Amino acid sequence: MGTEPGSFGKSVRRFLVSGFWFATPNAPVARTRNQKPETRNGCELPYKNAGRLVLLWSTQQRQGALRDRSQVNFPNVEDWRKLNHSFEDIAAYAAWQEVVTGHGEAERISTLRVSPSFFGVMGAQPLLGRTFVANENLNAKASVAVLSYGLWQRKFARDPNILGKTFSLNSTTFTIIGVMPRDFRSLPVSLVDASVELYQPLSKDYLDEIPSGNHLRAIGRLKPGVTLESAQADLNVIARQLELQYPDYNTGRGVRLVKMQDDLVRNLRTGLLVLQIAVCLVVLIACVNLANLLLSRSTVRRKEIAIRAAVGAGRARLMRQMLTESLLLGALGGAAGLLLAVWGVHVLEAIGTKVIPELTDVTIDLRVLGFTSAISLLSGIVFGMAPAAQISIGSLADALRAGGRSAPDTAGRKTFRDALVVSEMALALVLLISAGLLMNSFRHLRAVHPGFDATNVLTADISMPVAKYARTEQRARFMREVLAALRQLPGVRYASAVSVLPESSNFNQMSADIQGRVFQRADKPSLDQYDVTPDYFRELNIPLVEGRLFSEQDDRVHPNVALINLTAARRLWPGQNPIGAKLHTGADGEPWRTVVGVVGDVYQYGLDSPKTMQLYYPYEQDANFDMTLAVRSDSNPAVLGSAVRQAVFSVDKDQPVSDIEPLDQVLADSMAGRRFSMFLLVLFA
Repeated sequence: MGTEPGSFGKSVRRFLVSGFWFATPNAPVARTRNQKPETRNGCELPYKNAGRLVLLWSTQQRQGALRDRSQVNFPNVEDWRKLNHSFEDIAAYAAWQEVVTGHGEAERISTLRVSPSFFGVMGAQPLLGRTFVANENLNAKASVAVLSYGLWQRKFARDPNILGKTFSLNSTTFTIIGVMPRDFRSLPVSLVDASVELYQPLSKDYLDEIPSGNHLRAIGRLKPGVTLESAQADLNVIARQLELQYPDYNTGRGVRLVKMQDDLVRNLRTGLLVLQIAVCLVVLIACVNLANLLLSRSTVRRKEIAIRAAVGAGRARLMRQMLTESLLLGALGGAAGLLLAVWGVHVLEAIGTKVIPELTDVTIDLRVLGFTSAISLLSGIVFGMAPAAQISIGSLADALRAGGRSAPDTAGRKTFRDALVVSEMALALVLLISAGLLMNSFRHLRAVHPGFDATNVLTADISMPVAKYARTEQRARFMREVLAALRQLPGVRYASAVSVLPESSNFNQMSADIQGRVFQRADKPSLDQYDVTPDYFRELNIPLVEGRLFSEQDDRVHPNVALINLTAARRLWPGQNPIGAKLHTGADGEPWRTVVGVVGDVYQYGLDSPKTMQLYYPYEQDANFDMTLAVRSDSNPAVLGSAVRQAVFSVDKDQPVSDIEPLDQVLADSMAGRRFSMFLLVLFA
């Protein structure tokens, strides 16, 4: 009680969690499109005492519901860090996409901005140089960076004299102060946007930021012997103190602690449970088959066993013989299962990496192998006992007098075998019906209209460096020139851009104020906010329900305008015409925007998710740094990939283009989880 379970207990738990007869790393998918995760050896999280790593999420009562998985702000993290008695240390981090130039072709990479305590929390030491020191993030001019081993190898050719050298990141010069070792993974891919290749200190801006800016994440390492429950109680006291001290920003806000390993599997539990049930049903069917086989063989060999008994073989000797034969069958079955598992690992890597990125790291785990070997042998013993017991019962004279090679079944034996057949059919029907229901559900899901037309649309991500495109006018001009170049490509009908692509894992939710209404801070409506260029709705065939769409005149010299979707119109202005209403998002000083149109709903978080309220701004008036280009062509858009890249380079040769992918593939990837589960369940059925 309260101690770490033994190796056999761990094997049982791993078998029950994984749903497979081999080990899979515990991490769901949540990553940048097409981003390949770094690989690692083994199946455990690659951190020292990983069981003591805990994520700290912010909780908040909002619109009558508790949001228990919100991001945090730097001031709160610092207060948690200084006031708690349960953690060795706590660190804050934020994932970013940055552009590296000056060493070969410009490249967009994933970076992590971290507080100085981050590497200590993760229990990591650099391979070369050092990591960030205390207060280094307070110096706004301290442009230093730590490289991952992969980036050091790929971009800098493993230069042993790399320390002190500089490179350009988003048009800002950084000095390299350290390189992490090959086996340091930073954070699992599900906890950040993609595999991290470079680390920067959190800038001074985060410390100066008002506590309402919640776009950081926090991770801590528990002290030895401290339980998650006691740490939660400790942080609850601190949260109440902060609520009293900063009521404007912390009213109704608390903290929730989740072990990192548990957080990683939160999205997979239901699917793995279904697959585990399927595995158990298949195992039971196999066991019933084994029992039926052994009973049939015992019927055929009944006269042989009687003769052996007649010439002096004792009952114990006969039972040992039968159990030995059944154990041999179990061992052979286990060996065949092992070979199938080895083959199945490669199949899963091929079909499942879009759902579980870490399937690239799957290996046959020795503990799981030992557990399943024990199950195989136990099956041989259990299901060899029944025929062994029955074959030793009865009159030897009756068996010897029976004509032919075998004796007829007794009534009891026949009833037992009939029960096995009925059980096998029932188990098989459960699997078949479940697979049929899942296939039917998937068919209905595919029939759902996503709210846009993905046919012949190619998408590509760009991220403009802040230093180079600091002003809105610069970003707007760059986007105009890029879209003009794309429209000149042969076969291109439309070219547009959007800040958040539908059905992607990205999102940008903003709290809104509506002119003429008063909301409590926690009750403000939350909308998905997008920056779009004028042709976006025509290109994706998103219908106009009321009012007008954006035009080229919706720029910074004209009044600020916005579009909303049908769901937002119905929820925020029920029974009213929203055209002409004014709203704004963000800080109180943001300009009011006039609603000029209502467009159709678009599914942002999956076709099985509820429709959300959506808000669109014209790009010329907001100009996000990170955008996704969308190009509709008359034919297969995949052939345009190189031309799209060259069109962007013609405007800015240092602007990388990443994640070039057809939009219908993005839509298909959004259903990859259901497709993968359906495939496995149908395979078992």
